[in-house]
Amino acid sequence: MQKCDHCNTPFTYGEINKSLWLAYRPIKCRQCGTKHKVLIASRFVLSIIVVPITVFGIYLTSNFNLSILSMLAMVLLLTIPVSLLFPYLVKFSDDCT
Repeated sequence: MQKCDHCNTPFTYGEINKSLWLAYRPIKCRQCGTKHKVLIASRFVLSIIVVPITVFGIYLTSNFNLSILSMLAMVLLLTIPVSLLFPYLVKFSDDCT
């Protein structure tokens, strides 16, 4: 897990997950108050993971003549478990760098 760049206070799994689900909102350190933003490289890695899942869901939907609602449900069922790993993959940097 990522830690604060200034005081080495670790971010909690919940803080990182909340940041990711709220459009990469910056995390403020509980100890020193430094704001940390998600690195562009981390955003790119996460999109590389999510986009193929979505494309796979669309592919399955078209091959099996499933409805749009079925496709959305399938994509969510594939994406949610994978997204539980995202807090371990994402990297943050403070505003100064």
